[in-house]
Amino acid sequence: MVPSRYEWRERKSSAATGMTDAEASAGQPDRFARATRAEHRARALCEMFDLCLTEEDLAGLLGGRCPTEVVVPRRDEGACEYGQRAASEIMVRYILA
Repeated sequence: MVPSRYEWRERKSSAATGMTDAEASAGQPDRFARATRAEHRARALCEMFDLCLTEEDLAGLLGGRCPTEVVVPRRDEGACEYGQRAASEIMVRYILA
């Protein structure tokens, strides 16, 4: 099941900065922290919703899978870069479908 756009909107700011709550409050991001699959997934969904894809569109395009299974993150790729790349690749699939 694809989460609603409102569930992922709440997570967008922390996924975009790559900071944990403690780091965000301290104002010091960990520049060497690797993004997790959950951060990649959250950022990709946010980017897809920003492209105005609906939950129904995503459910059809992803086939019940997570975005990280359809578009695999590259090694050491940050959540922001991955989100933009995944959303672009999914949008191409949407246009060609």
